[in-house]
Amino acid sequence: MKYLQYLRKAKQQEAIAHFSSLVQGPKFSDAMAFIAESMDLIDFLSEYLEAIDV
Repeated sequence: MKYLQYLRKAKQQEAIAHFSSLVQGPKFSDAMAFIAESMDLIDFLSEYLEAIDV
């Protein structure tokens, strides 16, 4: 979580996006299970995704 907060503070949006896309793949199902157990991580990623302007 602290790493993702650091990336946000450093305005490294592309790195956060890359992290988000990685954990969605079947190869990283264990990572997704870990994230699913952390409300802080879920909230962080949800806020990031909601802030994307398309």
